[in-house]
Amino acid sequence: MSIDLDVTTLEAAPQSPPEIWGMYQRTISGIDRTNNHAEAAHRRLKRELDVIHPSVWKFIDGLRRVQKGRDVITYEQYVSGEPGPAKRREYIY
Repeated sequence: MSIDLDVTTLEAAPQSPPEIWGMYQRTISGIDRTNNHAEAAHRRLKRELDVIHPSVWKFIDGLRRVQKGRDVITYEQYVSGEPGPAKRREYIY
């Protein structure tokens, strides 16, 4: 006895289309492909706080110190007319 089953695969549309998470177009356009800026900011804040679980007040003070340091560099560069730091090419084709 054989049973013939007609199995049709139904594919649902992805919740996030590849245009959102794909890196091909970003690579071609020369746009950042990673979240290195966020990781660098997290590392800077972690170094400034110097503890794993800071109190709310230590966290706020740490944020203020980090922001003050960033504001000085950015403001001085802006006033002097200097361009921002050039992006480093990781891969040369």
